[in-house]
Amino acid sequence: EQADLEKRYARALSSTDRTVRGWSTGYLATVNRYSESNMNAIAKLLKDEQNWVRLNAAGALATYGWQAKPLLPALREALQTEDEQLKTRVKQTIERIEQAPDESAAAKARQAKLDQIHEYCAGLKK
Repeated sequence: EQADLEKRYARALSSTDRTVRGWSTGYLATVNRYSESNMNAIAKLLKDEQNWVRLNAAGALATYGWQAKPLLPALREALQTEDEQLKTRVKQTIERIEQAPDESAAAKARQAKLDQIHEYCAGLKK
């Protein structure tokens, strides 16, 4: 199920390997772009010691669009860097979030479908 995949990617965010941490931000955002807990887990990596991981976290957060508006202060704080590539990515992410339409209806519809799938899978295990 999707929940198992999300758990695996979420665990990867704390890997000692920067490549695993960085790539898993995008995978986690893509597998469920409406998950607030995934979004917040990715946001923590805006303070990672590696700029490459921070770059990937900032890019992944753009996936959340309107839902990431509460993270704008953390993103603005991430602009305080000497790394121009990171600064550019963070600016792009802020723009995408600020311009993103409200998709709360789509998020609710998606969650309803996921609940149906979960119920179906649970029935198969009986």
